[in-house]
Order: sequence, then C-alpha cells, then structure tokens
Amino acid sequence: AALVTTAAACSNGGTEPQPSVDHLTIVVRPSATDSILAEPIQALVVQVRASDGTPQAGPTVRFETLPGSNPAFPQSMTVRPIDQPSFEAFAAVAADARGQAAVQVKFGASAGVGRIEVSVSELGVADTVAFNVLPGAARRVLVEPRDTTIRIGAAVQYRARVVDRFGNARTDPVTVTISSTPGGIASVDGTGRMAATGTGLVAIIASAGAFRDTTAASVVPVGQYAAVEGGSLIVVDFDGAGRRVIDPGPMSGDLEPAWSPTGNEFAIAPSGFSRQINLQSINGGVTPITWPDGLGVGDPYWPAFSPDGQFIYFTNLGGGPQGIWRVRRDGTGLATITTGVFYRPSVSPDGRFVTFHAVGAISGGIGVRVYDMVQKAFVGAEVPGRFPEWAPSGNRIAFLENDTNRLMIMESDGTNLRHVTAAGLGAESPLSWSPDGRWLLVRAQAGLELVDVATGLIVPLGLTGGRGMPVWLSGQ
Repeated sequence: AALVTTAAACSNGGTEPQPSVDHLTIVVRPSATDSILAEPIQALVVQVRASDGTPQAGPTVRFETLPGSNPAFPQSMTVRPIDQPSFEAFAAVAADARGQAAVQVKFGASAGVGRIEVSVSELGVADTVAFNVLPGAARRVLVEPRDTTIRIGAAVQYRARVVDRFGNARTDPVTVTISSTPGGIASVDGTGRMAATGTGLVAIIASAGAFRDTTAASVVPVGQYAAVEGGSLIVVDFDGAGRRVIDPGPMSGDLEPAWSPTGNEFAIAPSGFSRQINLQSINGGVTPITWPDGLGVGDPYWPAFSPDGQFIYFTNLGGGPQGIWRVRRDGTGLATITTGVFYRPSVSPDGRFVTFHAVGAISGGIGVRVYDMVQKAFVGAEVPGRFPEWAPSGNRIAFLENDTNRLMIMESDGTNLRHVTAAGLGAESPLSWSPDGRWLLVRAQAGLELVDVATGLIVPLGLTGGRGMPVWLSGQ
C-alpha cells in the first residue's frame, strides 16, 4: 500500500536532471492490530522511490511515534532499527541499495490508535502508518466515581469496567450491586444508576468473574453546616455543594462559631480582641458586642447562644475571675454565671442549665460539669471528658471521653453514661447536634463525619480534611 506523500524535487548538483522523489511505499508491515506491548516479529519496511518508480538509495528515513490519547503514556508506539536492542520513540534508518528502510515496532501501553510517522525530511515526503492497539489481559474491575457524598433523594451514575494492568478498558460484562447500612436506603438499576432514599452508608460493588471492586457513597441529610476553613468561616451543604464564604478572616482555627437559634447569624469571639464578641450575619455584616473596661472581663472565648438568642454565654480567660459569663446581645447585663477554670459552655434548651468542661477538677484532669443557674448549684457528679454539647431534646449531653476520644452520651444529670463509637475520633474538636437529635457532626482525623447517636454508624463527609470547628445550622 502506498503512503500518500508530498512531492519534492532534488538534485545532486550534476548537469543531468535527476528524477524527483515523491513516493514512499510500504513493502512489508506487521499486523495492524495487536494488544498492548506486543512486539511483532515482522518488521515495518518502507521503500523510497522516484516518481518513475526507481528505488532511491541513501536518503535517511525517519520513523517517529506520535502521542496517543492517554497522557500517562506519551508514545502510542515505539520503534527500533533492526540492528539496535532497545525500542525508542524515534529511529533514523538510511535507505539501502533497494531504497528500503526497516524498523521493528512495539505496540504502546495505551489502547486505541497507535501512529508512526514515516518521513524523508530532505526530500519533503511524509505520512503516517496507523495501528489498532487492543487492551491487554484482564487485571481488575474498576467502578467510578470513587467515594462520594450525596444528599438523600439524589442519584449517582456509576461506571464499571474491566481493565488491563495499565487501566485500559475492556468489553467484559460487569455487574453492579449495592449493600447499605442501614439496609434499604438505596437501589441500583441495570445501568449502574444508584438512587438514595435514606441516610447512611452505601457500598457499590462491581463484579466481573473473579474480579471485584467496591466504592462507597455517604448519603447525608439535606442541610448545611458552618466550619472554619483556611482562616475563613464558610457555610456549605452536607453534600459539599453551595460553598460560600461568610467571613474571609483571617480566623484562628480555635475560634469556634456559635450558630444562633434564629438561624441568621453566628457569634465569634475574635482572637486578640478584648471585651468583644462579634455577631456575624450569614448574609454579611458584623455587629460587635462590647462592654466597658473595668467590669472584670478581658478575654471572652467560646460563645454560645441562649435558647431565645438574647444572651451570649462565654468563657472569660482574662481580666476578672475565670469562669462562665453571659452578656445580652446589646452589650448590657454582663454577669458571672459561675467561677472556676471552666470552658466551652453549652446551654440547655430550656435555658436553665449550662454544661462545660472543668480543668484540673478530677485528679488534675478534665471533667464535664452541669450547673443549675436557678438553684446556683452543680448537678450530679463530675464525669471525665471534654467538649460537652447539650442535645436539642434537653435530656442528653454528648462529649468526648478523655484519653480515647471516644464519643460519649449521658443523661443531663450525669447518669446512664455510654459509648456511641467503639473507637476514638482521632481529633479533639467540638461536637454539634442535628436539630432532630439523631446525628452528631464531628471532626475526625481525616475530616468531618456524621455519627448516628443510636447506632454509632459513622458517615464521612468527603473532601473536608481542611475544615474544623463544624456547626450544624439550626433548622436545616
């Protein structure tokens, strides 16, 4: 088969006119179709001819492999001269007395079209020889997309295929099935489309013969949470969509936002500010809460709203006595609730009790305390732990167990203590309840997670490794 070429005249400088070289002809070629990395015994042989068909000896024939469609494998084919040991992307061979030049070819690692450009540059002739590179032997089955987070009621189209050792897709049939915890929260059709009807974890399993691959989907409630990310306060949907910056910061990673009961603002105690707590609107704008100097409060931390949103509770770390204080949102009514080395207040839904963790109270450790603001007395015994958070129902408190970081639940009087998770969360961070009291939003080692309080089921939120201090938005 002749390669279509561009004609060009040449001359040896003599007095007699020389025939123009304008043709390349494939004399012999290996099979046009073979699998990845195949090395056909038959060489690719081309002949340089003049327009009258006379073979031309001497010109250098260039064999150059062209890029394939897969950027991981730059060469779609490789070549080597017959007398050379290694395959490369390029080879140059002088045409012999018969006008012929030959190379051995090797199929590339990427399935698809492989191309070798054959040219004689000094004569201006060139064209391309095409090959069909087939996938290799089956090595594994692959299902995509990989681990995802979707909201309840959504659907995801999964793609499953058998691939060779380089990831080239084969045409082997693949079956996609699912399993879920709890059971029955999702279904999958024959095309691999998975629809989620309940919250929890779904395993998507692709099977082909002896090969098997599994990916996971976290099915999360419809709603939003706030978190600190890269020094900014953000609000984002639980499935990762709708991210927006509420406060660009810079904001310290230990500044925990408190979400208001009205659902339209956060309270933040900005680092480095004395006698100030900021009310940050979810739609932009900041209203500072300040009070006069000399009242004994110099460094407020860890704000928490009262159930009616009229008071802000916080820990005083400077100035007057340390302990839990509160102030009205207009800056009036600053008052001490209880003194001591107490941190991170959380107010009961009825507004009567406040829980916090106390430092140095239990053999020099940290313990959770509950304080009755009406009786002005502590309730129940001190329980080893930290980061307590009052449940929306008002009768339970969640916190982290000392040393292990296991998630714990107890009644508001300190009784019925029990573990929610068998293992620790791997991160020391505040907790945030869902409005219905079913879930806790927590920071774990790899990112944010939802924990089902009743079962201990952990549902990871994907791509949240850089987020901390999460707060579940009220009413969401």
